[in-house]
Amino acid sequence: MSLLVASEPDSTVGGEKDLLFLISLLDKEDKVEFVKVFSSDFREMVAENKLSKTAYYKFLNGYAPSDERVLQIAEMDEEAREWIIKKVGEKAKKALEIIGRLGRDISADIDCISTDNKVMVKAIFIEEDKHGIIKISGDVANNSKSNIYYHTEILINNGRILSSCSCKAGAHGFLCNHVVKLYNIYRKHVKKLRGEEE
Repeated sequence: MSLLVASEPDSTVGGEKDLLFLISLLDKEDKVEFVKVFSSDFREMVAENKLSKTAYYKFLNGYAPSDERVLQIAEMDEEAREWIIKKVGEKAKKALEIIGRLGRDISADIDCISTDNKVMVKAIFIEEDKHGIIKISGDVANNSKSNIYYHTEILINNGRILSSCSCKAGAHGFLCNHVVKLYNIYRKHVKKLRGEEE
């Protein structure tokens, strides 16, 4: 069986929506750490009347800022943006390592898609453990160079999605186009991949 997927230029997915998604993956401890690291940015917001002193001191005392507030800081400070990307990348890497270990010990549902040189994604594997955590992995083609594939992994846990990719953008913690392609194929063909239909 082969899948033909419309070709799109390789690019890093960016913008406010993607950054807000990454921020949503930060937990309370991450956000408290974020406030400590970028406290000067929060002080600047107070000086510009974009943040009340009361809220500022609450953040300094361990109250986690909202996703939207973190986004405001990230949009005004490139280092804050890079911090978020790195932090989420570390979480994604650790999560995939854990699910990889669990996958060796737990019976998983695995399927594979065959391919030819026109197919954008080959060798898709799906694993699901007893906790319902789903790991999707596959090799996604480079659109501009033939016979070059990037190993891409996606972890879905209780509605949250973490990802990694071996391309340059993925190595720097960015959400890349290869992850988007793999996820779109999974969503479109999930029943076939799971063997739930002929």
